[in-house]
Amino acid sequence: PQVIAFDEISTVEEAQSVLGGVFAGADVITTVHAGNINDLKHRKAAVELISSNAVKNVVFIEKIGSKPKIIDVLEFKKQILPC
Repeated sequence: PQVIAFDEISTVEEAQSVLGGVFAGADVITTVHAGNINDLKHRKAAVELISSNAVKNVVFIEKIGSKPKIIDVLEFKKQILPC
């Protein structure tokens, strides 16, 4: 497949499975529950994915009423998330 989509990635084992798809050449779309960069730093699965350099962008979305709103976008260029 060219794109693989996952719902909530919450464990390091799940993150490692996702990386298998990434390293096979597929783009991945997934979710992690985190409200901001500080929350993200405390999600081991997210840190695993970002540290692998497989993550290109992180989009923080907030649901206001029935409509989602993008509140922040982080772009990674071969950077490792500081812990």
